[in-house]
Amino acid sequence: MYAETTIVAPATPYGYGGISVIRLSGSKCIDIVTNYISQSAATLFKSPRTAITTGFNNSYGEEIDRIIVTYFKQPSSYTGEDVIEISCHGNPAIVQQIINTCCKGGAKMAEPGEFTKRAFLNGKIDLVQAEAVAKLIHSKSLDGANFNNKILSGHLSKQFYALKKNLLGILASIEYSLDISEEEVPPNHHQDILKAMTKTRSTIAPILDGHKQAQLLTSGATVVIAGQPNVGKSTLLNKLSNSDRAIVSEQPGTTRDSLSVSLLLSGVVVTLIDTAGLRVAKNTIEEEGVSRAKKHIKNADLVIFLSSVDIDETPTHPTSDPRLSVLNKIDIPNNKINAKNFDCSISAKEGSGIKKLLNLIKDRLSIYPSITDSAALTTSRQYNGLLETDLALALGIKNLRGGNPALELAAVDVRRSIGALDVILGKTTTEEILDNIFKSFCVGK
Repeated sequence: MYAETTIVAPATPYGYGGISVIRLSGSKCIDIVTNYISQSAATLFKSPRTAITTGFNNSYGEEIDRIIVTYFKQPSSYTGEDVIEISCHGNPAIVQQIINTCCKGGAKMAEPGEFTKRAFLNGKIDLVQAEAVAKLIHSKSLDGANFNNKILSGHLSKQFYALKKNLLGILASIEYSLDISEEEVPPNHHQDILKAMTKTRSTIAPILDGHKQAQLLTSGATVVIAGQPNVGKSTLLNKLSNSDRAIVSEQPGTTRDSLSVSLLLSGVVVTLIDTAGLRVAKNTIEEEGVSRAKKHIKNADLVIFLSSVDIDETPTHPTSDPRLSVLNKIDIPNNKINAKNFDCSISAKEGSGIKKLLNLIKDRLSIYPSITDSAALTTSRQYNGLLETDLALALGIKNLRGGNPALELAAVDVRRSIGALDVILGKTTTEEILDNIFKSFCVGK
């Protein structure tokens, strides 16, 4: 039981710095810390949320470090339990010694995400907000961090609770119809239920549609530049990123390995990957480069297939969607390829057409200026759960349409919609699902 166990872990990343923070949570954290500090417990814990400077000793009474201790009294803490945060000097040896001493005093090392898991189990946050904690920490841009902070504050959860409230009202109306005789059913009652179900379902679609954009803000996107040797892939990477990251040469096959560089497009971090030329390899090194290029193409969010006006043969493109077909080197006269067969034409060397290409990249990745205006689904678990809600509601609508509405079946469908929402919010979630969610967290969170 969590109530019987006090956990401890570093809340700041491993390394050297001016300060490190160690967090304890559980019913015994006061007793554990009291055993090793110079300050009296009465002075230290009489005023929660008050930072106090004191010495922290090892089990032999020798001072490890001068620390700042802050006590958060349950339930007004991150986990909903008694929590103590220890701020010490940012030396990994000091941090580890303090943690070891706390463990000797009765604490145990926290599992990844255990602090946030306790916050969820103690009702401080729901499961959607808990997932936002990890996404907030790992967001690759400021816009992504702001987006997930909005979800952590409960913006997305409020939409789910409002949806659930509507579904509960619909279910009550259906059950009312089932409980009374057919003669007592008010006129147009079934039609009113059907309208309410249709209107409620219309609110689900925009949330589902925002899933891809939310993933872009949180995790970024990967764009692979692919094509035959010497079509200008490295030059394009350098031009798009305003860098000299890739070696540029007239000699075909210069890029043997994959090179990557990141840029920011409308708040989304886009990782560009320059790959080896796609052709029949002449040696084992080039063969490995081509193999890696194909793997990147398979896993990319978008592939730019680059061709050149001075190359006759167009290679067979590996399967990829979405993709952009781009013609390069339009500054060279006597074009041998019809530019109409491509999404856009550019000169990576001179920069012409690059602005249009960037706009096409944003369009294919669905990067829009309004991406941060509202909270949206950030995990596949949330998306699949809401999709199940939508499909069950759609089936309920189908069962209510026609001359002989199947109210019993519609009631089952609406209950299934509500159940799927409860899974999203963590009202009915298995321990296995919880473990999978929280194991991706850092230890101190």
